[in-house]
Amino acid sequence: MDGPLYGVPMKKSASLIVALFLAQACATTAPAPAPQAEAAPTAKKAPKGPSYAQLVEVSRKLAGLGKADKALKYATEATELDPAQGGAWAVLGLLAAQKMDLDGAKALYQKAIELGCDEPEPYAELASIYDISKDYAQAIATYQAWLAKKPNDHEMRHQMALSLLIQGKTADGIREFEALVKALPGNKTFLMDLGYAHLRQGKLVKAIAQFEAVQPEGAAPSLDYELVVAVVQKMSDPKRALAFVERFAVAGPAKDKLVAHLKTLQK
Repeated sequence: MDGPLYGVPMKKSASLIVALFLAQACATTAPAPAPQAEAAPTAKKAPKGPSYAQLVEVSRKLAGLGKADKALKYATEATELDPAQGGAWAVLGLLAAQKMDLDGAKALYQKAIELGCDEPEPYAELASIYDISKDYAQAIATYQAWLAKKPNDHEMRHQMALSLLIQGKTADGIREFEALVKALPGNKTFLMDLGYAHLRQGKLVKAIAQFEAVQPEGAAPSLDYELVVAVVQKMSDPKRALAFVERFAVAGPAKDKLVAHLKTLQK
């Protein structure tokens, strides 16, 4: 891809090369241009093909666009170019997962990881497959393997914390969420999930403290109705429950119905 573009010498950045390559891959077949008069032959350097990294990037983007056949073509080219790198094997794993070939996907992701792939995708995607398969021990081991390399990957830690909650290991999940909130105290997703984890553990006061951090006094209501109901069900005081609903529940018919019900309990 280096060298002249339509006869005009250019120096292209890697991102531009990938964009042009991706556009070409997604385009429909166009008719060949009319033949032009040839200039006198001169010695030319053979054009250099796309690099391994460019093939992997394009194939992953194509996979994300649902163009599995073209993604497979470029990922396969990358494995042929350098079978000892893990990135292309990870894309093949993604393509297998998209076809619901989970065993094939696991094998390909494991190969990518064994080859030293230094990207989070194969770890996250493999761990997700283990979660779906309820092979939770392997899921946690996969999350931890990446976090041992990149301990500040907050998104991966978040996924691991959610996996722990799914497994019923609420205390372990809370420890991970607390670490996330400590690292990023303003992240509303982490605060909300920590509140939900406290709620699952029956610690209502701690849960509400997290929800209050997400939505300070006077801010617009932001909690999902189902979460509001889960909190109210743990309250014994209808007046307190009504105040919580009015402050936190998003406006709508469901909120109105719950408010009306709670008001009848105070009569």
